[in-house]
Amino acid sequence: MSQLRVKIILNEGGEGVPLSQLSDIADEAEKFLRYLAEDSGIVARRADWLARNFRNESVRFDVERESSITIDQVKEFNTRFEYVNRLKSERRPLNGVVSHRTLVQFTKIAGPLGPHEKIAFGLYRPEEEEPYRLIPLTKRDAEIMGSQLAEEVTYRGSLQGEMHNVGVEELWFQLRLARSRELVRCNFREPLYEQVIEACKQRHARIYVHGMITARRIDREISSIVVEKIKAAPILTEARYQAFFGADPNYTGDLTSEDFAERSTRYEH
Repeated sequence: MSQLRVKIILNEGGEGVPLSQLSDIADEAEKFLRYLAEDSGIVARRADWLARNFRNESVRFDVERESSITIDQVKEFNTRFEYVNRLKSERRPLNGVVSHRTLVQFTKIAGPLGPHEKIAFGLYRPEEEEPYRLIPLTKRDAEIMGSQLAEEVTYRGSLQGEMHNVGVEELWFQLRLARSRELVRCNFREPLYEQVIEACKQRHARIYVHGMITARRIDREISSIVVEKIKAAPILTEARYQAFFGADPNYTGDLTSEDFAERSTRYEH
C-alpha cells in the first residue's frame, strides 16, 4: 500500500503568495485532483485531501490523500497526470484515460495566476521522498489548452434516439441518444414542425434525425444538430412482429426451422 501525494509549488523564486490567491488555487486544484483520481478508479471525496509539509521557499506543500491505496493505483494516477501534461503542447484526440471534465478543471487552476506566474505539480513515485517530475502550468498554457478543449467541428450525419422534450416557440427539441443516453439539442426549421409534432405522439418512440452535427473536436462529443430530416421508426405491432418470422427462408441453411431451433438451444429429445 502507498500514499497518493502531489507537491504544489507557487511563486517559485519568491516568498509567499496572497492569501486570496492561495485559497482560489487550492479550491480549483482540489477539484482537479479529485476528478483525476476518479478517472484513475480511485474514490476521492472533497475532504479526503490533506495539505502538509509546508515550506515558505516559493510556498511549497504536499497534497496527500489520507487513505492508502495500492502502488498500481498510484502509478495509474501519475500516468494520467503525465497525459494531462502532454496535452498542453500536443494536439491530439482524447484516448479515454482522462475525461474532458478533468482537463477543463486543470485549466481552471491557472485562473487566479498573473500573466507571468506559474504553478508546478510534483509527482511522487511510491515510497520516494522527492518528486520525480515537475509539471508546470502557466496562464498561457491554460489558455491554449482551453481553446483546444472547446474547439468544435461540424459534419453531416445521422443520430437516433428518443425525443425528450420540445421547444415549440424556438423550434428545437432534445434527443436522448440510443447508445450513450446523452441529451443532444436538435434545432429545426419551420417546414419540419408538423413532422416533429407527429413524432411526439408516440411516447418513447425511436426517431432518426439527419443534418449538420456540431461536436467537440477533441473527443467528438456531440452538442447539437441542425435537423434537415426526421423520421420516426415504425411501431412494432404484434402483426409486424409475427411478420418477421420466415422472412428469410435461407437463414437456417439445410436445416428445418425445428432442427435449427433445437441445435441453437442444444435441446435433445
